[in-house]
Amino acid sequence: MKRLMANTEKKKTDGQVLLWLGGLELLTLLLLLLPVVCSGSFFGSEGDWYSQHVGAAELLRQTMLEQGTLLPQFVPAGGGSSLYDFAYYGFLRPDVVLSCLLPQVEMKYVIAGYSILEVLASGGICFFWLTSQNLSSRLSFCGGLLLVSASCFFHAHHQIMFVNYMPFLLLALLGVDRIVLQKGNSLLTVSLLMIALHSFYYLPVCLLVCGMYAAYRLTDWKGSRSENAAALLRKTVMQGLLAAVLAVAMAGVLLLPAALDILAGSKDAGSFRQIPLQPVDVTFKSLLYQPYGCGMTCFALLCLVSALVRRRDKLRLLAAAVLFCLMIPAIWLVLNGFLYARPKILIPLVPLIVLICCLQMKAFRLEESRRRRLLPLVLIPAVLVSLMVNCNEKWIPAGDDRQNPAVLQQLETYIGPENAACYRLEILSDSLVNCNLPVLRDEGSRLQLLGRTAMYSSVSSSLYSRFYYDGIGNPISIQNRVALLPAENPVFLWFMGVRYLITEADQVPAGYRVMTEQNGKVLAENPEVLPVCYGTSAPLTEKDEPECFLQIFPWKTAEENMVSEKDGEILRLQMKVEQKDGKEVVISIGNIKNKLSGSNAPYPNENDHFQFILAKQPGSMPEVKATGGRYSVSDVQIQTMDWEKRKKQIAEKYDFTSASPEKYVPDGRTMFRGTVAMKKDGWLVTSFPYRAGYEILADGKPLNVQKVNTAFVGAQMPAGYHHIEVRYEAPGFREGLAISLAGTAFWMAIKSGEWILRRKKDKK
Repeated sequence: MKRLMANTEKKKTDGQVLLWLGGLELLTLLLLLLPVVCSGSFFGSEGDWYSQHVGAAELLRQTMLEQGTLLPQFVPAGGGSSLYDFAYYGFLRPDVVLSCLLPQVEMKYVIAGYSILEVLASGGICFFWLTSQNLSSRLSFCGGLLLVSASCFFHAHHQIMFVNYMPFLLLALLGVDRIVLQKGNSLLTVSLLMIALHSFYYLPVCLLVCGMYAAYRLTDWKGSRSENAAALLRKTVMQGLLAAVLAVAMAGVLLLPAALDILAGSKDAGSFRQIPLQPVDVTFKSLLYQPYGCGMTCFALLCLVSALVRRRDKLRLLAAAVLFCLMIPAIWLVLNGFLYARPKILIPLVPLIVLICCLQMKAFRLEESRRRRLLPLVLIPAVLVSLMVNCNEKWIPAGDDRQNPAVLQQLETYIGPENAACYRLEILSDSLVNCNLPVLRDEGSRLQLLGRTAMYSSVSSSLYSRFYYDGIGNPISIQNRVALLPAENPVFLWFMGVRYLITEADQVPAGYRVMTEQNGKVLAENPEVLPVCYGTSAPLTEKDEPECFLQIFPWKTAEENMVSEKDGEILRLQMKVEQKDGKEVVISIGNIKNKLSGSNAPYPNENDHFQFILAKQPGSMPEVKATGGRYSVSDVQIQTMDWEKRKKQIAEKYDFTSASPEKYVPDGRTMFRGTVAMKKDGWLVTSFPYRAGYEILADGKPLNVQKVNTAFVGAQMPAGYHHIEVRYEAPGFREGLAISLAGTAFWMAIKSGEWILRRKKDKK
């Protein structure tokens, strides 16, 4: 009878748990989708989510499919970039890897669906984690709702790397519990590995959070004189440290090359670098209401303070550690890798804050029947804050097709495989949205990606970036200079081998002819551009600084009001711009726009030197537009050049010989393979941006790779007919792969040993 009653009580309890968990997941889904449904939008935001995260993930997927490997060493964006320029976005994330099995599904659906599942998983795992802390289902429900209501979760459709690790962080905390209970460290190891694969930028903070939680759990052993307790403490600490080391080692193929790439490239700290570092922040912007912070309500602050003032309670130390992190900007600076002091790095503290809130609610006895009416006062403000933040989001319109222009489906008809290997294609329409979009020919048997000059990544080659804007005069048209957006600069398009353009039907640049048109978009061609790889008697310039590149051309100063309208002539207009009121300044000439960002921009472009290089259309005058406000324009210079004549002179002087491409099986490293016939000793020149890791082979023998034309890869080449290969491998890749394999093998050996010991023990 007692056993029957116990089983009945257990079933009743299990039913209550499932009821509370189901209610939590339903409310989470409503919080996520209600603002989207009410606005008739898609679960994704304008800006970085669409242009960086979706575009970069699609670029990584198509590169993996084309190269036939999960670890290709280069991507065809940015003139040819290291894969690790995009490691910040997590190229080994499960959604990216699994999307390779569904190549026909648009990436925005994959990312949006995965993000929703992750938030739901975060709430559910948080619920079970809190119940494991001897909290009731009611309080665990409250804690889960506080977690998913934190305004930081608006990044699920904004900056996904800020929160996409959260379910694995919660699993890591459960993994800490398992180590404390002497049940092994496998869960912690795997969870930390998944955090690294999703968002390695947040891995150090997640390790800190796990350490803080472990210290909280182990506080009960402090001061124990039992030899057994001391031994268990040492064993527990060693198990945790081993799990962290193994996780980092298994992620070595991602972490080591990414670290070397970041150190060799550039990452913009923006205006945050100039903000004076305060010793203490008493505004608690890191905790309260900020979408770029933890985004909790004042109740969380109340719980932290009340836990701090309690005596002889192990929760006091945890609350003190959390408050210390929240209040000291120097901690933010260190955790952000000394880049800037921004509280977004503290988002992993949210689970610990939720735990403290729930334990304080238990101490306040809010779960008791007479005080339950106070729980809505805790939960409703959190829910309203979440809804308010999400309702103010700039959502993508439902049915948006800017990343899928119809003209892309016709590339196989108009672009042959040889031209696809030798030249590039750019998308001028919706340039910000499409700057990372891969462009591919699908021949049925294999994919063939076309090169792009544009890219938008938080990490990039500083040398190529300087050339892109300062060296060849491309306009900076948005608030930052991190995004390398395509522009109709005729010198740039010619030099970088941009033979094909997708643009608006009424915005085709001079020198390009329309090949096909659909839905207002056209595919246009200019066959007179340079190929991406060619032989020449000498590089175009011997100067080393990218800013000097345009000086090699014979610009002529145009007399006032006497600019000719000669066919084939290009115009270069330069001016200095100075703000007077701190507001952004925008000046457009035709389709070319330059912007000087406002003084309050988080990542100011500092573009006070506007350049416009455009091919003039005879008989037409481009429209000039400028913003209002207070600013001055000075040092205006107008120069012209007979571009058609100059191109012929360059071809005759440097004796260009195009390299003929060959078909080959993609291996993830070979960027170009073909043949070149050199009439005399000279140079093999490419328009692949220079960086460490390149190898050029001529007839199987390595050449001395050098920087040519201020920012690109080349090598001296003897006369004759040569078979050439241009290969790239990221520095640290082989070492990182070896570390990953060794770490994985070591972990498997440990698990195998533990399994064998358990079997022997069970037999006894």
